[in-house]
Amino acid sequence: MLKLVKELLKFRHENPVMGQDNFLTDDQCVWYRPDAERMRTKDWQHFVRALSCRIREKTGNLFFIFNGHEGNISWQLPVNSAHKKWQLVLSTEKASLINGCVQVSGWAVVVLKEVGT
Repeated sequence: MLKLVKELLKFRHENPVMGQDNFLTDDQCVWYRPDAERMRTKDWQHFVRALSCRIREKTGNLFFIFNGHEGNISWQLPVNSAHKKWQLVLSTEKASLINGCVQVSGWAVVVLKEVGT
């Protein structure tokens, strides 16, 4: 637990958007389903247990995955910015990134960041 808290503090320090005290706009934060499609109004109409969001950050876009299911989910990542790739930054459980998909354990939160290639 101490290791995770240290990683979270470091992550927050390195990504200024995490320290904002105001709400993100629709341009700054986009919500996605596990199939990499943007969330639509009807997707919010029932209890959502697995979702993700892409947050625009000056130092590189961030992608958060929240799996509220007890089982693993294969998560398709959205297309990257030009000449960028997703890098796994932290996870509350084991996660693996393979060919644009992330295997996310049940009850886990995963964070990725866009980095230059």
